[in-house]
Amino acid sequence: PAALIGGSYRGQLMVASATGRILYTLTGELPDHQFGIMATALDDLDDDGIPDLAVSAPGGEVASAPGGSEIQLISGATGERLRLLTSSTDGELYGRMLALVDDLDDDGLRDLAIGAPWFDAAAGRVEVRSLRTNRVLVDLRGSEPDSWLGWHITRAGDAATSPGLVVSRLHDHEGRGAIEIHEVR
Repeated sequence: PAALIGGSYRGQLMVASATGRILYTLTGELPDHQFGIMATALDDLDDDGIPDLAVSAPGGEVASAPGGSEIQLISGATGERLRLLTSSTDGELYGRMLALVDDLDDDGLRDLAIGAPWFDAAAGRVEVRSLRTNRVLVDLRGSEPDSWLGWHITRAGDAATSPGLVVSRLHDHEGRGAIEIHEVR
């Protein structure tokens, strides 16, 4: 995420084979947005038989990284960008955490949970997007300023009977943090 490219900290992500051979290198487009700080494997979005990946560029302090954050959905086979998910809110750290979760909309692809812990005075938020349609399926929002909902996310529950998310609030309960379990459908 701190790779210096052309005089700006743009970040890079290298994808390697199991033998260690570099297949391709991706470089962030936004200066100071920490491209590559989070990456997660996805299902096969482009139907080429190879799983794809999501790579985030969440940004940081608005003074050094103005503009919305972004998440690139990348072809696992070629490194080509398939789609771009963006945030319209400066400084929310959209994509600080990424997690592949259950297929909530029953469209055949598991969905993507995205954390934005500095949203709305750092109350935070987590959205789950359909990886087939990009539609927001779940939108969880923190209620307490500076609690940083969405700093960590993982799937929880049983996909068939009670799909859910485990979500952290990094600064809750007198600064000690908290873990929440949300059932989502």
